[in-house]
Amino acid sequence: MKRIVLLLVLFGLLNAGLKEDVETTAESFIGGAASFISGGILTTAGAEGGLPHFDAGLGLNLTGFKFTHPLTGQQLTFPGVMPLMYAEVGIFDGISLTPLINGVGAIDIMGRVMPTMPTKDYFNQDITPSYWAGGIKLQILKDQLVPPTPAISISVMYHSFGNVGFKFDTLYTDFSLNNLSIHADVSKSLLFFTPYAGIGYDSYELKGQYWTDSDQNKKDIASFSGNHMRYYGGLQFNILLIKINVEGAYMDKPKKTVISLGVRAGI
Repeated sequence: MKRIVLLLVLFGLLNAGLKEDVETTAESFIGGAASFISGGILTTAGAEGGLPHFDAGLGLNLTGFKFTHPLTGQQLTFPGVMPLMYAEVGIFDGISLTPLINGVGAIDIMGRVMPTMPTKDYFNQDITPSYWAGGIKLQILKDQLVPPTPAISISVMYHSFGNVGFKFDTLYTDFSLNNLSIHADVSKSLLFFTPYAGIGYDSYELKGQYWTDSDQNKKDIASFSGNHMRYYGGLQFNILLIKINVEGAYMDKPKKTVISLGVRAGI
């Protein structure tokens, strides 16, 4: 009887220790993952201009990941590559305050998905990561030649990043992350290109599960939450109906840089 009790106690201690190790990994992973999915505005502050105006295209987020190995405590790093399909559709073209000030209150809806994601190293190849996002842009001021005003807007976007599975020897983890992002943007069209810049605030939460080869029952870990400020700028090159974006973003927690590229077309 004593042996059974000792074995149960030992099993409980081992499981509790393993859970803490996975939670350490999750906590080290969350900030980088949130930066990864919220990076890449890939549009200027200007609105589309109401129906039927829209843009659609392809994008790419590039950054580096760093997190803690749950079994060894080793700091792991690997590059992150996130391909995107994204679109922005004009819903309302705004109102005119004066004959020269118009487009105030214009509204666009935005969406994007990740068609696939390159995975290697510690990723669990049996689980396919998934990502989608949706949001709304409210234009406060329209980019105009006369008077020479810049475009100013505020956007809110929700990001969902799930089925992010890792394999560490006989240990498996599955993380999911959601991120609510709000950002303010300013841009000004200058002939064939448009510089833009912005500042954003991200609030995010991560949940996860783990299991082993010897115990396939999935166990929940504690949820983790955080936030960071995001500062970014970019250039949009306008070639007829084609728009090409090159953008860089810096997040303060953790200190991380995301490079984004995009190309889209529309009317």
